Order: sequence, then structure tokens, then C-alpha cells
Amino acid sequence: MDASTWVTSLARRVCHAASEMHHATTVASTLMLSYGLAESDRAPDTYEEFLLRVTAAHRHEPSARRRAAGHGVRLRGSG
Repeated sequence: MDASTWVTSLARRVCHAASEMHHATTVASTLMLSYGLAESDRAPDTYEEFLLRVTAAHRHEPSARRRAAGHGVRLRGSG
């Protein structure tokens, strides 16, 4: 593989990665706006909206023993 082919392949991979990141950001922004999560300074209109905001931002704090062993804070529901 010559240098120009390698550079072209790398450029395509970088472009594809940037395209995927843009798509993911767009989807995340759309979901946050549709659920009203971007308006965190506004009080929730309903109890369901309150629960959605609380569960969306809930973090799992490990016990002191696990923190001492090197486990970090993670979002609830992630492995």
C-alpha cells in the first residue's frame, strides 16, 4: 500500500467517524429537547416529567469499599 492510498483510507475513516459523531449529537440533542431535559432551569410541569429528569441524570455511587478498589461513578443502567 503506497502513501497516498494510506492517507486516503485514513481520511475516509476520520470523515466517517466525524459523520457518526455529528449524527449521534443531533439525535441526542433532539431527544433531550423533546423530553425537555435541556430546560433544566425550568420547573417540570408534571410528576412524570420530574421522574424522567431524575432518572435521566441519576448516577450510581459505589460503596466506599468499591471506590477504594478503584471503581468509579457510573450512570445507572450501564454495565
